[in-house]
Amino acid sequence: MDNLVKNLQEKVFLLRKEKQELEDKIVNLLTRSTVQHLVNLPNQFDLHNKLLELIESAKKELLIITPSFDQDFAHIIIKKWKELQQNLLLITLDRHLIFNSDNIKGYDFLISTNTLEIVNNPDINSTFIIIDRKQVIVLTTNLNKNEITKKFSIGVIFDEEQVATKFFKFFNEHLPTFMQIN
Repeated sequence: MDNLVKNLQEKVFLLRKEKQELEDKIVNLLTRSTVQHLVNLPNQFDLHNKLLELIESAKKELLIITPSFDQDFAHIIIKKWKELQQNLLLITLDRHLIFNSDNIKGYDFLISTNTLEIVNNPDINSTFIIIDRKQVIVLTTNLNKNEITKKFSIGVIFDEEQVATKFFKFFNEHLPTFMQIN
């Protein structure tokens, strides 16, 4: 019986040690990367304005995947496209898969301007934006001001090139092969 207790105590000690090592690894991973959590809470944090500020900060390239977007964001996308030209790409749902009337108007408005080419993909269900391949914003919502400001929305910003590179590869995989970026 004493042997059994001793063996169990040793196993508990080893499990606690392993648990501590895993916790240390997690903390190490989290502290290596700069991650900001953005939670839209009424009267506390304005996720919409923070998002606009981040999009405006793009100097070389802006890559966007979003299920849909409203006219406000369509205007912002066009403005940024004029600045960046070929270095702005948008992947979104096919029009017939967009059900929010504000977002249909945004899609139609962007198409009517004949500015940038929209890549349609029926498998989009969340938003992420890559800025200059250095920063990534991941959102739980469409690019729609009402959805962002009136609903509980969460965003995460990664300020690490390694993370941006992984998202860039994912973005590239959603482009037709003739449009893929180097």
